Amino acid sequence: MLSLVVHDWGMIPGFYHSNSAGCDKLIVFDVLPANPKLDKPDSAYYALVHLNYQVMFALAFRLSRVWDFLGKIWLAVGSILIFGVFRRWLNPVGPADGHPHGFFGRVGLFPWQEPDVEHAGGRRVTTFRCYPYFHALKNIASPDAMQQVAEKIDFDSSLEKQPICYIFGAQKNTQFHLESQLKKLGETPGCEVHGLEGTGHWCYKHAPQKCFDIVRDFIMA
Repeated sequence: MLSLVVHDWGMIPGFYHSNSAGCDKLIVFDVLPANPKLDKPDSAYYALVHLNYQVMFALAFRLSRVWDFLGKIWLAVGSILIFGVFRRWLNPVGPADGHPHGFFGRVGLFPWQEPDVEHAGGRRVTTFRCYPYFHALKNIASPDAMQQVAEKIDFDSSLEKQPICYIFGAQKNTQFHLESQLKKLGETPGCEVHGLEGTGHWCYKHAPQKCFDIVRDFIMA
């Protein structure tokens, strides 16, 4: 039995594999793919917040290719504004995903440094690690390319091929899925949806035992 477990950007190769080679079961954490031509965001606010931080990350990568220090400054300032000063409106995630050790840690003043891995779930973003945002947003200028990618990772196609278990953090300012997708999962036999209260984007770090139990039970069912 082959079960794929993916999170965040891992969703792209995960759905690509499930739609092409296939798998027995697919477990997805916190992010589901949407087709830009067919799927409208549940909220214009969500769409704007997501585009705002994604553009900031993309430009940080591009500037770092010209002058590394400039990219780092852009990323630091953008982090302060989006995840610090204006976090109430611009932060796509929420307090569960924040850095607990002081103002500079919370707002990501030095986002290329080592983070609080226990709470954040991984290393802080560096300018180089922003490359997926840059290459993804480049495709905005090429609608055909975007549509080709969307078709290869199509949510509905994957839903027809194997059961999907979707686990997401409910305590966020925005969500990285559509309500219509949750409805389809709920109506499809063998699929599961789990919105975990008190957790954020790194839900498996905030509630590790709960997530482990869900994944184990889903795979073994």
